[in-house]
Amino acid sequence: MSLQSYFINLINLEKKPVLAVIAAEDEAVLKAVDYVVRQNIVGAILFGNQALIERIMMKNDLHFEYQLVHCESKQKALHQAIDAIHQKKATMLVKGQVDTALVLKAVLNKEQGLRKDHLLSHVSVAQLKDRMIVFADGAMNIKPDIKEKQTIIEQCVAVARCCGFSEFNVGIVCAIEKLNHKMPCTKAAHILKQEVYSQPDIIVDGPFALDNALFLKAAQTKQIQSPIAGRCNILIMDDIESGNIFYKSLAFLAQVDVAGTIMGAQVPIVVTSRADSHINKVNAILLACVIASCT
Repeated sequence: MSLQSYFINLINLEKKPVLAVIAAEDEAVLKAVDYVVRQNIVGAILFGNQALIERIMMKNDLHFEYQLVHCESKQKALHQAIDAIHQKKATMLVKGQVDTALVLKAVLNKEQGLRKDHLLSHVSVAQLKDRMIVFADGAMNIKPDIKEKQTIIEQCVAVARCCGFSEFNVGIVCAIEKLNHKMPCTKAAHILKQEVYSQPDIIVDGPFALDNALFLKAAQTKQIQSPIAGRCNILIMDDIESGNIFYKSLAFLAQVDVAGTIMGAQVPIVVTSRADSHINKVNAILLACVIASCT
């Protein structure tokens, strides 16, 4: 089953999600929204320049149902989209033709934003041959410390739970699977696996190299003593560089279906890369819909 089909089956139609698309005059985003809305599982409110939005829709023969709120500027589109969340008119944000930094600044505003956790993270889902995995963080946190990684773990588990996981085997991924005091990632892994998490069904272990986190044969060959070695379904990367490289290796080299959303705000936030494929843009919106209808 494709990631799209899997997500569509998970969306709770009794809590039908509504997208608030910020600065919706973005061709790639509108095409992705068109696909999702046509599945009759989500509604959409488009905030932005009405003339530009309608021109893009006419050019691409897009005819999905939507509500359009004309905004004179991208800043106004951003603030009105966030207001729609506060007013319960929408249940998730989708970034259009607006800088990511502006979106995050508005979301984190203490008075009018959507801050919930002390940390936002970019959580991704990928469909491998033998299992679905959740991983972070390839887009938000440059070098998360121990406390921040704890939060990222819990945000990953929240996504995994919404995606129907029954086990939460969290592997702390490093370059090697042994403690090495010259490699801070391995030291962090030893601390993280001893922490107490708010959800008792989480198993955290590491350090793991990527092969023995995911592949049982690799774990057995190296005689790694861990109940989750080779069976991890949640991966915590050490920094934004390793997370970003892993995401793009899956999406571009392995041609794996992936999806990502920003967690830690009151609602999921979709911020896709311009280089992401149409399919993975759709996947990202569908993942956010799953989370919005789950929480």
